[in-house]
Amino acid sequence: MMSGPADPLGWAKRPRSPLAIAWVRDLAKKDRRFRAIWKVLIDTGIAHADGRARQLWTGTQWEAVNV
Repeated sequence: MMSGPADPLGWAKRPRSPLAIAWVRDLAKKDRRFRAIWKVLIDTGIAHADGRARQLWTGTQWEAVNV
């Protein structure tokens, strides 16, 4: 039996790339699930409101983006 990831939206909740953050931002305009995730990413300082990454998930921890 095959199974998918425990949390299919985990990639959005813990983005590992600026592209993932951009996708969450774009999807937030159309989907309320992503709207809620986007709000958390902004409120917790993971992303800027304009879509730029402040931190990225390394797989074990958040790492600041040096811009």
